Amino acid sequence: MIKIARKLRPFSHRSGAKCLIPGTETIVEAYPNLLRVGSIETALNIVSGFTLQQDLERNCVWVFGKNFRMKIKGPHFQNIEKLSLGSHKSQNWDKVVTLADILPVIFDLGQKSKPGVPVQISNYEEFYRTSFDGIAVPNRPFLREAYQKIRSHFINENGSELILLPDNPFPHGRLLNLQTQFGTLDMEWTKRRLRRAIFHPKITGEIIFPYRFRKKMQQHEKGIMMNGVLPIEAGKTMFLDRFF
Repeated sequence: MIKIARKLRPFSHRSGAKCLIPGTETIVEAYPNLLRVGSIETALNIVSGFTLQQDLERNCVWVFGKNFRMKIKGPHFQNIEKLSLGSHKSQNWDKVVTLADILPVIFDLGQKSKPGVPVQISNYEEFYRTSFDGIAVPNRPFLREAYQKIRSHFINENGSELILLPDNPFPHGRLLNLQTQFGTLDMEWTKRRLRRAIFHPKITGEIIFPYRFRKKMQQHEKGIMMNGVLPIEAGKTMFLDRFF
């Protein structure tokens, strides 16, 4: 199986830290003595351990201290695609964060956002520096469009053709529960090359799959080498590796 051990829970200890409630456009802004949720303000008295945490696994925001904890819930979502770009660092937004930390958060938030305004991204570092505040709070409603741009590096569907990693600038990563017209897909890559994939078809037919690869119906069997076409059967999981 392909798994992502790291949970997306970015946090900040900075007074005035802010983040979105996942799945909404509502900003949570927190201070040790004040909590602002949209236009609603509530007095706080957090003496030590002040933390604002955006929990993208439970789809909520936590504000807590040594003797205080508050949960602000967002809407529920299913079939969320999960991205990891190989970072295992603490998700403390007060410290230096890299694209490997930032982009999975935008990728998650974007799936849970409504369509917004078009966005042009030529450099992700510049885009984040000039377009966001706090913990990935955008200055315009373009999270959905940013998600689609990031996703386009990992998959391209054109009729019956399925291309993985068509334009991938990220050396290492994993992507789980990728939703395609053919079914769902988990995949892992290293050195910008596809290493393995697990495919869960929802239809029966053939996919144009422009690789030479090995297909296995059981994870530990020998499997067979295939080239260019992938037969699929609804409900029959396949394990793919040895891509050329």
